[in-house]
Amino acid sequence: MKRRMGVTRKQDEAINSEQILALLETGEHYWKLAADAQERRGIANIMAFVVIGYGASLRGEEVPLASIKGLNEFWKETRSRGLLMVTLRGKFKGEDNLRWHLVPIVDVTSSGIQVRKWVRRLLFIRCHVDGVEEGPLFVNEAGKQARLSDYNSDFQMFITQARERHPKVFSSKVEVEDDNLRRSLRRGSTTQAHNNGVPAPTIELINRWRKKEAAKGAEPGLAMRQVSALDTTLRSRGSNSEWLSAKRPWLVYQQMEREKRVNIPIW
Repeated sequence: MKRRMGVTRKQDEAINSEQILALLETGEHYWKLAADAQERRGIANIMAFVVIGYGASLRGEEVPLASIKGLNEFWKETRSRGLLMVTLRGKFKGEDNLRWHLVPIVDVTSSGIQVRKWVRRLLFIRCHVDGVEEGPLFVNEAGKQARLSDYNSDFQMFITQARERHPKVFSSKVEVEDDNLRRSLRRGSTTQAHNNGVPAPTIELINRWRKKEAAKGAEPGLAMRQVSALDTTLRSRGSNSEWLSAKRPWLVYQQMEREKRVNIPIW
């Protein structure tokens, strides 16, 4: 619980990897039953949001910054390396200017979360059904860049369905309303990383946190670009880490830059 100026606020519940898998299985179930591309779009929106938000430990408002052009730019290059380069364009906490950022996530995490599959499905809809080659990956009904609020109710609907299909995975003490796209994915990803033995400095860098002693008990953010310092601390694929477990994924960008295959700005 958080108390500010006499107001008590309940924090979003963390969602763990087992629950993510249950959610994705539910999405897969309804994907196969979907009658048309519009139904599948709704499913892919939520599932792609979930795997990106959880896989990269992003705040909910950061996920809709994913870019079609950037994803396509790196799609083939990264597939052979077993990772997906999520490209984000926008303003992030701790920064003042509009920037490009590259965030690598493994195609499939050690617990079996299939990141590339769901991103591919949504990307296909945006490129081949909508016929666009650039712009935001996530859009609302008006075709404008989506906000997390556009998807939160549908996310909770899928959580409800997943609880019915996989009752043993979810706690009966947690209300569906406690799971939200704003922070549940990020909190769950962070908790999973702690449980898997990811070093605290690595978690702080990925989440863009200052050390507690420097933050004086608060949780101010570091600039997104400082996450690039993580290169030398990333674990090799096959470890128990849910995060970025491909081997030194930032080198993918560096190699592409040397070979002149990158034509979008970064940092």
